[in-house]
Amino acid sequence: MPAFTARSVELTKPDPSKRLELPDGALPGFYLVVQPSGAKSWAVRYRIDGKSRKMTLGPYPRLGLGDARERARTALQAVSEGRDPAGEKVQCQTAWNVDPRSASKIDPLDGCGVTPLISPAEPVGEAQPG
Repeated sequence: MPAFTARSVELTKPDPSKRLELPDGALPGFYLVVQPSGAKSWAVRYRIDGKSRKMTLGPYPRLGLGDARERARTALQAVSEGRDPAGEKVQCQTAWNVDPRSASKIDPLDGCGVTPLISPAEPVGEAQPG
């Protein structure tokens, strides 16, 4: 499979009968996921402790090719260090009480990459001194 280009990603058409996972020829483990609806997102696949894992990196076009490829490289580097970026992403969701539907906004490789409105250590529902 050839390496993705911005143009090739833009022109990729969905298959109305099934989800597509198209590998990038430039970075093994990096995929463009195309839903039957036409929605596109980026993912990285890897193995950790003998188990196959997949981590969604973010939606296209909000996350462009260059940024998605860089996130995939960072995730794969974490795997080579013995870390599980998808597992870290779930831990971040739990720590920050993030709605799983917005999970692609979390970047565990960047200290969870989210700024919560309320810190997990802060009591919820108590008035703040003014």
